[in-house]
Amino acid sequence: TATFSETTRQYEVTITAATNGSIKVMNGSTEVHTGDKVDYNTVLAVTATAADHYHFAAWTNDGAASVTITGDKTIGATFAIDQFTLTMDACTGGTYSVTYGGETKYTGAVEQTFTIDYNTFVTLSAEPATGYEFKGWRQIVDDSGNVDAAPRRAAMDNGATLDGGIDDEETLIKSKDLQFNIQANAEYQAVFQKQRFTLTVNIEGDGTVEARKAGILIEPVITVDYNTAITL
Repeated sequence: TATFSETTRQYEVTITAATNGSIKVMNGSTEVHTGDKVDYNTVLAVTATAADHYHFAAWTNDGAASVTITGDKTIGATFAIDQFTLTMDACTGGTYSVTYGGETKYTGAVEQTFTIDYNTFVTLSAEPATGYEFKGWRQIVDDSGNVDAAPRRAAMDNGATLDGGIDDEETLIKSKDLQFNIQANAEYQAVFQKQRFTLTVNIEGDGTVEARKAGILIEPVITVDYNTAITL
């Protein structure tokens, strides 16, 4: 009479080294490491944990949240760096440029949106058109009044100053080249204003002089915008 003993077949588990994250494989309450043998039909629980400022991207090879052992298994995962949105609002009276990753991504005046990896060094540059001057960067807040303060702090560290904007209700970042490491969603607008000049009408001798702007009589001393037509 032949006697047989039941032997459970086992298979090897390989856990691929994760970059910017870690993989933990559990067999019940026991952690499984690369090279361990696991019984056939065992269900393993797999957890992928991203490093700071990264997120889980995808499973690789035999990776999954739950892996059933039906043969040798290789479990892996990939992680991707967090990304943030930089929104640049349209501007009038000049252009702005956005530079990161060693190249200028855009120069112009229309609204643009950029998706940028966490902690990327970004430079915003402003160039006024003829007859305009750069006033500063308007930092846009959300409906709750929240704003990413990191760029503003970085601007202060780089010697930028804060000054009143076009009106007293806003504060602009007064730095023509604004530089920061992006660590949250951010939105900016380059603010330009027409250059202003003082027109003084001096009268020598007897007589009068009228100065008119758009047909309206104005004072002998007035501040006017660049390229404004004055009739004397």
